[in-house]
Amino acid sequence: MPPKRRGWIGTARSIAIRPSSDTFLADRGESMERTFVRYDQLTQTLEKIQGADPIERFRNLPSFLDTDIGRRTLENYQPAVPVTMEGLFYAAAGFGLGYLVLSGLIRFCSLPFRRRRLYYRS
Repeated sequence: MPPKRRGWIGTARSIAIRPSSDTFLADRGESMERTFVRYDQLTQTLEKIQGADPIERFRNLPSFLDTDIGRRTLENYQPAVPVTMEGLFYAAAGFGLGYLVLSGLIRFCSLPFRRRRLYYRS
């Protein structure tokens, strides 16, 4: 586990959230304060998760959920299986072509083992 580096963060916090007469800097200070609070929450949650046994993690799972991270993950999620119409078309075509090739190969290989019909001349 990496060493705790809270000393320099405290210094950066005091610099970041200093009151300022400039609106941009004041807004930035508020944004940084929200970032620091969020960082502290995520750090505490990570420490709880790392210190818990598997059953405790499962039991406390709802308290570990982070809707902001989950929402952003779902926005950027791309499934590994192509589920577009084009992907479904290619999958169906590949299945059909594979079926035809495999059935033809099986029929060709089974030709020597087929029963021969007897033809009677009249």
